[in-house]
Amino acid sequence: MSYQESAAYRLQKQEQERIQREQARQSAEASYKSLRAQYEEMVRKGYSGYVPDEMARLWSALEGINKQIGKDPYGARDACYSLGNEIPAVGRLAEAAIREFQAEEARRREYLEHARKSAESFYRRYEAQYEEMARKGYAGYIPDKMEQLRNDLQTVREQLVKDPAAARDTCYGIGKYISSFARLEKNAEKEAERAEAVRREEERIERQRQQEEARDAYYAAVASIKSPVAAGFAQGELAEIQKKLSGMTAEDVRRAVENAALAGERKAEQWKQETMRKQSAAAAREALKSVREQIASKSIEDRAAGAALMAQIDALERDVAEGRRSAEDALKDAEEAARKSDELLVSEAERRQVVVAIAKELRAQGFSVARPTLEQGGFVKILAQRQSGERAECHIDAHGKMQYRFDRYPAMACMKDIKRFHADLSKAYGISFSDERVLWENPDRLSADGFSYSAPDQQGGNA
Repeated sequence: MSYQESAAYRLQKQEQERIQREQARQSAEASYKSLRAQYEEMVRKGYSGYVPDEMARLWSALEGINKQIGKDPYGARDACYSLGNEIPAVGRLAEAAIREFQAEEARRREYLEHARKSAESFYRRYEAQYEEMARKGYAGYIPDKMEQLRNDLQTVREQLVKDPAAARDTCYGIGKYISSFARLEKNAEKEAERAEAVRREEERIERQRQQEEARDAYYAAVASIKSPVAAGFAQGELAEIQKKLSGMTAEDVRRAVENAALAGERKAEQWKQETMRKQSAAAAREALKSVREQIASKSIEDRAAGAALMAQIDALERDVAEGRRSAEDALKDAEEAARKSDELLVSEAERRQVVVAIAKELRAQGFSVARPTLEQGGFVKILAQRQSGERAECHIDAHGKMQYRFDRYPAMACMKDIKRFHADLSKAYGISFSDERVLWENPDRLSADGFSYSAPDQQGGNA
């Protein structure tokens, strides 16, 4: 074989070995993935809890194969074949361990259920015995034993949930001492009966003594009440105290009678105050009625003001009747209402004087004056007009404020009449004007408005 043929042969052999090695690596990788998936499935099923050593050994073998694939694919492939036989064996071993555990767990549950039923039966029996003994009063004769039994039953209740076997053992312990309770109770009961007979006799004597003291204390305390009126109002409470004397001490009786006397004094005072209140209310009603009649008898031109005063009287009467206002306050308000009605009459009288003065002055200036009228807003309206067309209009309210208007005059001719209007009223009737304001409306037909005057003999304020 020539050198070239020998070299070609070697190259061909190396290529075959490379291909075989790559095939071995791919086979090992595929087997590793399959074995890894089987291992993970076994972990998911919880095999590690039953055969931990075998599962750890399988994991170690898988880790070794994973590292060996790149270095020795043939060895890794052979290891996969070997591990592929071991995994099923470990699975079978784990399944057997699981079955054994489940069987043991079933036996344990059966044992605990039997212990629980047994403990519950004992518990119900001993609890019924405890309740019966408690009803018979064993706690008064053998308190320590009854307390021990109560605590042990409480322990059994708690153990029935957490540890039925321990609950059953506790019941066994209860059974060893509960049967002696009846004998202990009988001995203690006889001794207690003797002591009870002595105690009852002593109590009877003491009760009789206390009743006599309470009765004496009652009559002494009632006799010490100074106010006959308070005693009369306290009769109901005193009668109730007398019924309960058998269960009261002398000190209790004295204190109860003192409280009853105080309550009687309060009731007497309340009766007195209520009587006085009713009398005051009756007097207030009569006074309000009188004020109402006075207001009604006065001719108040300002109907709104008069109605307001009457409404105030109505409200005062309701407040007094329903107890919302004291009679004293109602009388003060009634007096104020009467004073206001008088002021209204005085203001209206002054306004009538002003109305008459203004009407005379307008007639003196050649105006034909219509009859004054009381308007909706509470003011008196005076309307005057000349045959030539000039017109004057005056409004006088209840507080003395006047507004006048001279219109339909050519140019500024109205100023002459206004000046004369002011001068004559001031000179003849003592009416003075303040806060005057003149308004011009158009160049051809002008008018003037004026506000405010001081009423005759009226000090301060705007009229």
